[in-house]
Amino acid sequence: MTDRSNPSSEEDTPSRIEWTFDDDRPPSIAIIQAIAVIEDMDPMDLPDEAGITLYDHIDPDALDRLATGTTNMAAVTISLEQPDHQYAVQIRDTGQLVVQKAG
Repeated sequence: MTDRSNPSSEEDTPSRIEWTFDDDRPPSIAIIQAIAVIEDMDPMDLPDEAGITLYDHIDPDALDRLATGTTNMAAVTISLEQPDHQYAVQIRDTGQLVVQKAG
């Protein structure tokens, strides 16, 4: 399920997107999928075309354990910064995350 909101241009390209994660789609994968929607590209192309790799910023396995564990997590916020791409990611304990493109 996706919820596109705050379009950044007339072409309805979102700069902010809400995305869900669950047992079949962990937060680390959901983040990449959400960024791919914002950048309008295939998730597999993000490393080569946009220079975005999640593990350059955070350990994906640790993130998945933290966000899906049994701890009482209210939210986790991550800043992903590349020279041409900046994102703020908030992971909520409700099974949703919000990815906001900065700048």
